Order: sequence, then structure tokens, then C-alpha cells
Amino acid sequence: MTIDRRLLAGALGLSLVVAACGGSSTPSSAAGAATAAPAATAAATPATATEAPEETAEATEEATAAPTQDAGTGSSGEMNSLAEKLPEKAGDITFERVGFDGDKLGIYGAAAGLNSAELDPILKANGKTINDVNFAIATSTSQDKAGMIYAIQIEGVPATTFAEGMNQDLGTMPKTSIGGKDVYGEAAGGFGFFAYPKDDMLFLILLVDEKTAADILGQLP
Repeated sequence: MTIDRRLLAGALGLSLVVAACGGSSTPSSAAGAATAAPAATAAATPATATEAPEETAEATEEATAAPTQDAGTGSSGEMNSLAEKLPEKAGDITFERVGFDGDKLGIYGAAAGLNSAELDPILKANGKTINDVNFAIATSTSQDKAGMIYAIQIEGVPATTFAEGMNQDLGTMPKTSIGGKDVYGEAAGGFGFFAYPKDDMLFLILLVDEKTAADILGQLP
């Protein structure tokens, strides 16, 4: 199963940026996710597991260096229509949601694991621009529960078309049905990775068990 470890580490990095910008994500929950991220990566990609902690550290450094600004929408951070599709609670986890349009990619993209070098070929091939891109993340605010939901949207482009370009090769992942949705991925050691393509949106669920993943997926479009 192919999992982009940069995205896993990047999701953590963006959660730290959100916290720095006034969100409610606690240092302890971010630390818990940092501890769990190498474990999830090791379970999914044993051949390169030793690389994950270094990449996580790099993403954390990028997040720390990212500029802090007023989110403008209260303590829960900036929102967009994609972030509003993510659940606020699933299982025992309460999530903080935040979303950004493509024009914010320069500010938050590095921390989120997104960059123009990967996006530009996809956009050009489909006649799109950065203004057609949205991304969002929901991170656990629970002290003892890790969990992240990451969403990427290129308006009008099927997620199954751009997923591989974002280093998510769905064809190499086990396909199953969870929460009434057809998804790719699996739980390993209690921490799963699930990719759910829906129309022009790609939802990635990280660091949760299958039961929590089912609750999350049941709430997604």
C-alpha cells in the first residue's frame, strides 16, 4: 500500500500552524499525533519506516517557521466549504476544523505537504488554476486521542484522476467498504490510513481505528 509520508507529516505540521494561529489544538494532542505518525507509517510502509520520524521533524520545523496571522473567523480558525464537510466529532474524538482556498497555498502549503511543483502539472493537465484548489484539515483536540482528517479538492476534477498525482496510488491500496463508503486503505496496529475519493474531493483519514473511521466516513458526503 502506497502512503505519502510527507502528507502524513504535513498534516501534523499544518495542525501545529493552526495552533499557532490561535486554534484550540493542544500541544499534548499534537505530540500524541507526532508519536503515532511514525507508528502508522511503519505499519503501512515497513521498507522505509525509518525515514518517517525525520520527515515528521522536517514538517514540524516548516510549521514552526510558517507565518502567524489572524485567522479572522474566531478561535476555530479559517473555514471554507470543504472544511465544513468534515465532522466536528467522531467516536471519542472532537475535531477542530480549518480550511483554506488555493490562494493561501503559499502561506500554509508547505506545512500541509502541498507544493506547486506537484500541483501545477495536475492543474495544467485539467485546465485549472490554483484558484480551483481547496484544502482542509480536522485535527483532534482530545488530550489522549490522535486523529486527523485531511481533504483536498480541485474543483471539477474527479479525485480518482488527481489522487495519484498527489502520491496517493489508490490502485495499490486494499479496497473496502466502511461507514457505507467505498474506501481504500486499512487499519494497522490500531492506527489506520483511509483514502476516500468523492467527486472532486479526496478525503484522507489518518491515525484512527476502523470504528472511528467508520463514524467519520458516515458523516462525509
